[in-house]
Amino acid sequence: MRNLTGIDEKPYDLIVVGGGIVGAFATWDAALRGLSVALLEKGDFGSATSANSLKIIHGGLRYLPAGNIRRMREAIRERSILLRLAPHLVRPLPFLVATQRAPTRSRAAFRLALHINDLISFDRNFGVAPTCRLPAGHLASRAECIDAFPFLDHSQTTGGAVWYDCQISNPERLILSLILSAQQAGARVLNYVEAREFVVRAGAVRGVRAMDHIGNTELELRASCVLNATGPWSEGLVDRVAITNGRRADRMRLAMAYNLVCRRPALRGGVGVQSVRELARDPVGGGNRYLFLTPWRTSTLIGTAYVPIGQEEEAPPTTPTLDQLEDFVRECNEACPGLDLSISDVTFFHTGLVPLKAGAESGRPESLAEKTRLVDHGVRDGIQNLVSVTGVKYTTARRAAEMAIDAVVRKLRLPSPKCTTAHAKLSEPSSSRDLHSSEGHDSDSIGKADVLRAVHEEMAVRLTDVVFRRTQIGTEGRPNPDRLDEIAKIMATELGWDDAQREREIHAVWDAYHPLPASDQRRSADIARHSPQASGTDDQARTGPA
Repeated sequence: MRNLTGIDEKPYDLIVVGGGIVGAFATWDAALRGLSVALLEKGDFGSATSANSLKIIHGGLRYLPAGNIRRMREAIRERSILLRLAPHLVRPLPFLVATQRAPTRSRAAFRLALHINDLISFDRNFGVAPTCRLPAGHLASRAECIDAFPFLDHSQTTGGAVWYDCQISNPERLILSLILSAQQAGARVLNYVEAREFVVRAGAVRGVRAMDHIGNTELELRASCVLNATGPWSEGLVDRVAITNGRRADRMRLAMAYNLVCRRPALRGGVGVQSVRELARDPVGGGNRYLFLTPWRTSTLIGTAYVPIGQEEEAPPTTPTLDQLEDFVRECNEACPGLDLSISDVTFFHTGLVPLKAGAESGRPESLAEKTRLVDHGVRDGIQNLVSVTGVKYTTARRAAEMAIDAVVRKLRLPSPKCTTAHAKLSEPSSSRDLHSSEGHDSDSIGKADVLRAVHEEMAVRLTDVVFRRTQIGTEGRPNPDRLDEIAKIMATELGWDDAQREREIHAVWDAYHPLPASDQRRSADIARHSPQASGTDDQARTGPA
């Protein structure tokens, strides 16, 4: 169970701020190297940017046209590491794109690309279990392509190209596995504790002042170094110190990214469909980007859509509007009219903020960042003992964390061993491997013991923690209202919620589906019953998967 006892009694070598995928890997890495480390996350672990996922772990095939072999090798290496670390969560998935007569999309062009990709990824299966090994790419016939994806206009199709990447069935479970492994290695890990400001003395960060949002108490933790792993929010946190040193942190340019969970179509593997929108209508994607449809549990994931965020927005939006969701549905139908999707087919969505290049690296400023950003604020801002890291892909988050902890160890001049997260073994409660496997589960399969495990072993303190991250009962659409009530009652007994708090927790679950319309009258009535206006409560407890 979540435990703050003694959290502020002794100094740490390192405090990690931010419990997404990078912060989780960094905390585990630091603990394995023997550092005393505490992790602070203002929401639930993996509930913000890391929750936005098309669930693809990819080997960098998209970098091949630009000849960026180094980035391909990094992605291939990290993909293999994840296959070894979590074979119960990360599995091979075939991907198909149609070939055409155009030279750059011809069968000959794709045959060459697949051959080069296989050569560059020659070691992709080293140390990987036989059931998780990635086959070589190959060409498919026109008939096979039509059979696999009949929704596409195949008038120009000459066949198909097939390659293999991986799908991670439950990214939230991987993050929690890292958190639990770090805890077992000696780290103190806390969700719902927000780092409000750094403790600074003589131009150096000496710790963090924080707020525990569950107990509503203030904390001050001491540390020799702080790693800022808050991603899109990193500059805002650094600003509070940098301004006192006579400068403002460089503002990171961001875009909102989101992916759709849909009822259809049924697919046997991933499919790439080229968008017909040009650069002017797609400044982040660059125009004519590939949209990907992937099968997941009983649903299909479609992504990714991007909305650039203006620099003037101090509090950038983190949830798309209904108009934006509907516009992405239109884009999917423009690219593939046979889909005939409507907003009623969308049962859930994943959303998060992602960094843009914006002068920090070469390329169009409006395009997605491709390189991990690692900042030693002692060098850049004159603020010692503070390092910031911003990852750009779920696939390479482990490597981003390794780079960050290497920087911390150098800064502290600690006699620390090298990173071992590429080969270490993840820890989990004995039964969670089966419960949270790639197959997932629905609300009717979740029993009282599962909810108790989430609370007592996995630090779940909100209903949304259980519904969206400790289990997957809400990730394909709104759960059964009666079952949700039962789970809320179990948590209320364990955590001491009164009736008003239980109502707020239930409403927070329904709020996570906003602005999607309710799928049936029963759920509409239940959402209305649990609204703040109906229950006479405020909605301060709202938390969602994003």
